[in-house]
Amino acid sequence: MPPVDYKGAVSRKLVLRYANVNGIRSKSEEVKRWIDEGDADIVALVDTIAGDSTADCLMCDLDRYNLHRLDRTGCQKETGGGVALIMKRELQAIRMPQFEVSGLEVLWVKVVALRMNLLVGVIYAPGYDVTVFSDLRASMEKIPFHLRRNILLVGDFNCPTIQWDGNVCGSSERDRDLILLKNEFKLFQRVRETTRQRGDVTSTLDLLFVAQLGLVRNARAVKPPSVTNDHFGIQCSVILMTPKLQSKPKLVWKIDECAAKSSFQLRSVTSRRLHRPSLSGKVVVGLRTCRGAYTQWRRTRDQADFQRWKELEAVKKRLILADKYRKLRGIAFSSRRDPTAVWKFLKKNSASASIPPIPIPGSDDKYLIEPQDKANSISDLFAKEYCEEPTVATSTLLTLIRKLDPNKAAGSSLVTNRLLKIAGTTIIYPLSRLFNLILCTGKYPAAWKTADVVPVPKKGGSTLRPISLLPPLSKLFEKVLSDHINSFLDRNKLLSDTQYGFMRRRSTEMQLFQSEVSRLPSSKVKSPVFQYADDILLYRIIRKNDDCAALQQDVNGIAEWCIETGLEVNPRKS
Repeated sequence: MPPVDYKGAVSRKLVLRYANVNGIRSKSEEVKRWIDEGDADIVALVDTIAGDSTADCLMCDLDRYNLHRLDRTGCQKETGGGVALIMKRELQAIRMPQFEVSGLEVLWVKVVALRMNLLVGVIYAPGYDVTVFSDLRASMEKIPFHLRRNILLVGDFNCPTIQWDGNVCGSSERDRDLILLKNEFKLFQRVRETTRQRGDVTSTLDLLFVAQLGLVRNARAVKPPSVTNDHFGIQCSVILMTPKLQSKPKLVWKIDECAAKSSFQLRSVTSRRLHRPSLSGKVVVGLRTCRGAYTQWRRTRDQADFQRWKELEAVKKRLILADKYRKLRGIAFSSRRDPTAVWKFLKKNSASASIPPIPIPGSDDKYLIEPQDKANSISDLFAKEYCEEPTVATSTLLTLIRKLDPNKAAGSSLVTNRLLKIAGTTIIYPLSRLFNLILCTGKYPAAWKTADVVPVPKKGGSTLRPISLLPPLSKLFEKVLSDHINSFLDRNKLLSDTQYGFMRRRSTEMQLFQSEVSRLPSSKVKSPVFQYADDILLYRIIRKNDDCAALQQDVNGIAEWCIETGLEVNPRKS
């Protein structure tokens, strides 16, 4: 958690409200209204009877409060249960799951204050559970000593016969366990009124324990959230100095158009006045100098000024090409650290053109305009051309299994890569039949569609990034399809030579380098040019001395072109 900024005034006393709601789904609006009436800062709810299908917005206004909840799971003996703590967003509240015990419905939240940290707990202790206070003792023993002095525990303890007035005593073993727990951790019980009334029978089931007498004041019973509740609510004031952060309002500039037109001279912005941060200072100086020479020639019409303008124009073009190559080279180098650098550059500097109208076969003046019609036409054409039925051969499957990494995580799947490699040829035949059956029926196993999402810390450990762990069999099936599609595309030569994404032995640096090599002027290089990865090869058959001179002339032409575009050539490696 980031450090808390304690600048600002100290807030008022915090208002804590508690209620046994006996089901939150049917009383959602009543509970929200009850919270707003008391202007509560901390709200504790028990017996929420909430499950996975119960949304957080049913318990509180999520724009004003933060919700911490613990729903009952795995209990089949009695219905009900579940606890929740609702904190205002202004409070620095942290849930403490390390203090919770399995099988016990208790929730601990630490409130960070100026002079001390308050540990707020809420518990629901059902009457049929005989070990609930033993589990509560195990939970409180996990609390460090510096937090035990600032405990506030509220909840439904279900001890109707216990007496708190006068000599504290208990008539049952359950009451005595609670009294021993109170004495062991030196807690004070602050509720003296009746908290439950069913007919003529009254009892105090809902209790409030504090570690310091001066921590809470004015603890009293209040009306319940709903008229159908037989439990009264509890309200008290918590004496705690919490930071009340004051956010500065954002400045909003309002411009009066009439006053602006009368006070300022409005000028139209042209291309000459645009700021070009992508150009270097040397290029900007060259552009201004060339512009000045052109203006001088238009004014004098002198031949000397015309020649000077043409020379500066050529220099300007060389500077722009060199600056452009410098920028592309920087993008290629930065892509090693940030793979999205090339994509951002291409997306910014290229326009997304739609598919042009497709002529309808058999007519010269009719075209398909709608995107859906274009997609259907392309799909039908592809279905006619791609008539080969995909089948999975056992030899292909065996080759892919041998290339699997046995150390890859498999998530919750019991079939791992290591198991597939150990099985070897014994599993090839049933796997091939399974894959072919999937391709024939078009039905994909539902278990292969789920993934285990695991948070993995980034460098530094401050943030996490999610990693999806897919079943190994689904990844093996995807590899089979990928190899089949790639072989079909290569066999029919459907991929363009300018395709560099998702291609083996090709990279973004090669694409940028290829785009520059393709601009070699034909007037300077006569020999055929071949490219191998990031190397250029000039090819010419030497039969006489003129061939040697022509090859040398091409090399000199490439050297001149490199100087003009700003490419650095290492003579020792050339």
